[in-house]
Amino acid sequence: MTQDQDVAHRLARILGRHASVVERRLSWESVQERLGCPVHEDFKVICEIFPSGSFGGIINFYNPVQSKEWRETFFGVVESKGETFRYAREQIPEEFPHFYHPEEGGMVPWGHGDQNTYFWCPGSVALTTVFIDNHGDGWGEFYGTIAEFLVELFDGGFRHEVLLDNFNDRRFFDEFSSSEFHY
Repeated sequence: MTQDQDVAHRLARILGRHASVVERRLSWESVQERLGCPVHEDFKVICEIFPSGSFGGIINFYNPVQSKEWRETFFGVVESKGETFRYAREQIPEEFPHFYHPEEGGMVPWGHGDQNTYFWCPGSVALTTVFIDNHGDGWGEFYGTIAEFLVELFDGGFRHEVLLDNFNDRRFFDEFSSSEFHY
C-alpha cells in the first residue's frame, strides 16, 4: 500500500466508510485530456476509495471516473468555479489572486461546500490544497495531499480562519455519504 492509499484509508475510517474500491467506469486519460493537465495521483487514490458524495456532509466531491454522469458533474463544477473565480479576480484581485482552470497553471476544484471551494494546483512541485471562501472573505493553503488535508481537517489537527472550526466535532458532521447524495 502506498502512503497516499494509507492516508486515504485512514480518512475512510475517520468518516465511518468501509474502504472498498469504487468501480472505475471511465479512464483517467479521458479526464486528463479534457482537463488539459495531469490529475494528481492523490486525487486518483481518493477516487479509488470514495464515490461521488459528501465528506462529512460538508464538502461535496465528484468522482470523474465513476460514471459519465459524475464526470459531467465534475466538469460542470470545474467550469463553473473557474468562471466564477476568474470573474471575481477581475473585480477584486487582492481577494482572488490565483489562476483558475482553464488558465495556464490554473487551479482545479476537487470539492466545494461549507462556503468554500477546494482546489489542487496542477504542475506544482509541492502538493497543496488551496481553499477559498466563495464570498471573498479569504483563502488559505494546506501543504500536503488532498487525503492528508481531509484527515487533518476532520481529525482536528488543521485549523484556519477561513474554514469552519467544527470539522472534528462529530456532532456537526455526517460521515461520508453517497447513497442519498444528489447534485
